[in-house]
Amino acid sequence: MPLTDLGSYVPTMDEVVLHWVDANAVLGGTPATDLKLEGGFSAADLIAAQDVLEALNISIYDLENAREIAAANRDNQKETLRQKLGQFRGMVRALIPKSKYAAATPTLPNFRADESSSSARSTTQPACGSELTPTPRWRDSLRLCSLPVRHRTGDDAG
Repeated sequence: MPLTDLGSYVPTMDEVVLHWVDANAVLGGTPATDLKLEGGFSAADLIAAQDVLEALNISIYDLENAREIAAANRDNQKETLRQKLGQFRGMVRALIPKSKYAAATPTLPNFRADESSSSARSTTQPACGSELTPTPRWRDSLRLCSLPVRHRTGDDAG
């Protein structure tokens, strides 16, 4: 059996141990006649090493499961945060639309953004309900939203 990944080592070691035990039986089956590698490494030593490796593999799988659960929790929390930020932005724009605070609300992070850029100001097209910026594509985002549109005047257009 070839070694292909971490999970293939233990089954391959099983095959080696079975062959080693068979070889020891042919050699006489006594501790004095057992096949030993350099340094006195015996089949029993290989079995002990295999047990250690199997325990380490299990701990790796446990850690990977914990990492996947933590990543799912992080993603769920990012989506909740994104929703709360959207609500906050909407409330600020609704209650104090002409204040300096309306323009200073944080942009909505992209859900797929990596951790380092999730708190940074987004440079992508704004999502529905987010503040429209005076870029050539801002009109495109209006077509995607079902929210009432506030028409820009000469004072607040870019």
